[in-house]
Amino acid sequence: MKQISVKCFDGTTVIYPKELNDMLFHVTLAKNLSSIVATRQLESASRLVQRVGASKALLRCVRDTSSEVAPGITLNDQRPMRGWKKDGLAEYLEYLNQHVYFWQWSPLESYSGNQQRRNPSIRHAAMYGGRYFSPTAPSWDRVLLRFGQKELEAMNISKGPSFSICNSGAPDHNSDLLDLRTRVFSGTRSTGVEIVFRDIVLLPESAEIWNRQTALWIRLVRVDSVEHFTTVNRG
Repeated sequence: MKQISVKCFDGTTVIYPKELNDMLFHVTLAKNLSSIVATRQLESASRLVQRVGASKALLRCVRDTSSEVAPGITLNDQRPMRGWKKDGLAEYLEYLNQHVYFWQWSPLESYSGNQQRRNPSIRHAAMYGGRYFSPTAPSWDRVLLRFGQKELEAMNISKGPSFSICNSGAPDHNSDLLDLRTRVFSGTRSTGVEIVFRDIVLLPESAEIWNRQTALWIRLVRVDSVEHFTTVNRG
């Protein structure tokens, strides 16, 4: 099996199988794991708010902190956009909240220097992935899931995928949000920063979760004790 070596944020070097390039990754709060295991699906913030009857105002404002809308269901924070006051902000956030986000992790070394300079989001995505693999990096109470890209797309063909032209949750502060909303998911498969699906994503039986303490992937269907798993995973 071909392997690649990548340096993480904390300075450690981790060896990954090259097959990771065929996978899609998703990060969620550990608090949500019970619901994901039970339903075998990922839901957009908009669908979660609708399902539990929470305030829709949560979808049109920047969430400075994570927001629990029901037991076992917590919406992620949107700290990169904290303090923003721009025309079109509410509409832009509402649109983002209608989607579920993945990234196709690739090591930074697989991109040329010119590619990195032209698209700074490439560097962010590569390093963002590396921080979750490292056994010594902070977990921020989050867990990492992975899925075979072809299998996930085949199961959710009516929901996407679309591809973002930037890190949609942390766009350039000079962005015209009214304009960006109309084209943020107009990227291509080869240049997209995020892989995006609408509303609900059904998960294949092969879905796996990363345990950083053991450096092993575990089938999601085998996670029978969510509380124990997240405790161990946080170290």
